[in-house]
Amino acid sequence: MIKPRHVAVPLVVVTALSFARGAETSQLAKKYAEAVRIMDWAWSEDEATILHCLAQPFAPYDLVVIKPKGQTAPPAILQFKIMDGQRQVYAWSGQVTSAFILEGERLYYVQDTNDGFSALVAVNLKAGKELWKSRFRDTRPATPGRYWTRGMLRSNGETVSLFTKTSAGRFFALKDAETGDTIGFKAFDQPTRKRLAP
Repeated sequence: MIKPRHVAVPLVVVTALSFARGAETSQLAKKYAEAVRIMDWAWSEDEATILHCLAQPFAPYDLVVIKPKGQTAPPAILQFKIMDGQRQVYAWSGQVTSAFILEGERLYYVQDTNDGFSALVAVNLKAGKELWKSRFRDTRPATPGRYWTRGMLRSNGETVSLFTKTSAGRFFALKDAETGDTIGFKAFDQPTRKRLAP
């Protein structure tokens, strides 16, 4: 029995869409390549705090932060909830050093793992679903000891950027806001065996 030829069409469409998105990401990488190359360290101690994240407008949503019983801070694990009235739209766990921003119906937050393999997560709040999760490059030092990291998120609608201070050095990562693909990365410190202070 001969199978209908149109069965393969969805695969072609998916492949075409993937290729188009890949091409767009490539164009973004080219667009921002020079800016990433010459950029200076733009860290802000005030901006890299949970208070700064909490101060941003969340309307029409409410943001609830819960510190579970028995936890100490730091390194307490906090629960963050985006609420629409009495309805929970989305929830995630983090720490007092967690970074997150809200842009329209899009939430971006750093998924804290404290092991150098953190990821940036994008969420469509209107649908209450994760759009993508993009891991960051491993920046853990080769020497043993406690690894700490702090982050500062920014977005211009087209890209999402993360400035990171860690015990291994200072880093910058630029992500495509639509796909989560990394389109730029820069290390501001030469590899060193000396651990930096927070």
